[in-house]
Amino acid sequence: ISTTAVMKGIAAIASVLLLAACALAYDPKLTGDAWQSKSASEKFNTISKEVKANAKPYGWYSIVHTAEIFLEGMDKSFDFAGDDMPDQGLFNAEQRPKLIHSVGSVAAAQFISNKRYNYTGVFRGADDCFVRFSLAAKPTTSPPLTVPGIAFKCMRDNVPSSNVFAMWSLAGQESFNFFEHDFTNHPPDFNPDNIGSAQKQLKKKFEEASKWPTMVGLSNLAMFDKTGAEERNPVFPFRIVFHPTTDVHNKFPSAPQSGDSFFLDQLATLAPGPLFTVFVQREPWNPTLEEIGTLALKDAPSSSRWGDKDMFFQHQRMEDDVALRPDWAADIDAIIEEQQTAPAPGFEFPDLPWN
Repeated sequence: ISTTAVMKGIAAIASVLLLAACALAYDPKLTGDAWQSKSASEKFNTISKEVKANAKPYGWYSIVHTAEIFLEGMDKSFDFAGDDMPDQGLFNAEQRPKLIHSVGSVAAAQFISNKRYNYTGVFRGADDCFVRFSLAAKPTTSPPLTVPGIAFKCMRDNVPSSNVFAMWSLAGQESFNFFEHDFTNHPPDFNPDNIGSAQKQLKKKFEEASKWPTMVGLSNLAMFDKTGAEERNPVFPFRIVFHPTTDVHNKFPSAPQSGDSFFLDQLATLAPGPLFTVFVQREPWNPTLEEIGTLALKDAPSSSRWGDKDMFFQHQRMEDDVALRPDWAADIDAIIEEQQTAPAPGFEFPDLPWN
């Protein structure tokens, strides 16, 4: 057999394999003009059906699989505008796995503005929303450690959804009460002397996409309201705080619980109604927190295979906020420096008081 014939055979096989890979390639559905041009209620109803289709959690990734995060590009977490997970890998043929916050519960929600302030966009109120509750990693009982976080998504007519993430601490807490503390989109940065090499490497990984990886921005929430109307002069705060209601804060025990998905059963007992009182900090060095409204549940949280595996919440770089408020840049650097030099156990935002 001639060399030419062998090469042609190899080329033919490669073509067949490539076509097969393309045919089997992952293709996100909840993105693009056709999806974004739908009404908020249409998009909300589509996602609701997906969330409720299978209540079995997708499960935690192994340590080996989780380490793949160090091979991923971080930009897609910030740049992909969609509501199901983006693609990645060779020829963008595979679905991006949710390696952190892998297991959680999803509930329908709404943001009810008290209309006392001049913030724009979704800050005026939104009806077709979701909140996802998750732990960043498996809980441990020795030592006791949980790392709770929430992601809040509001659908808007004809434009992409607004998304925001919030945690009390990136390092977690000893309490097993998911609502032990307030949640903020600016969980404090670490003192590098107080963290291990894994946390240092993870932060370095996120620094590939943002200078300030422990902060996510809020300006996108202010750009369009729930009807998709663009705000000519968007007004947004520096920081947001989700303060659990007293009843929610007191509902669950702080003592260690058995099982690595104990919180799913607990969350399922939450009733529709007020969950968080929402406060914002208007400027970096203004300590005053303004109460702007309520995040309320419209149904009980439910575990969801689709929520764990497929549901996507877009991150927003703090650089986007600074592009509109360049006067914040120096203040952000000073805040980060203060947090990075705080003595052990590290900088903590004080919780707002409960009744």
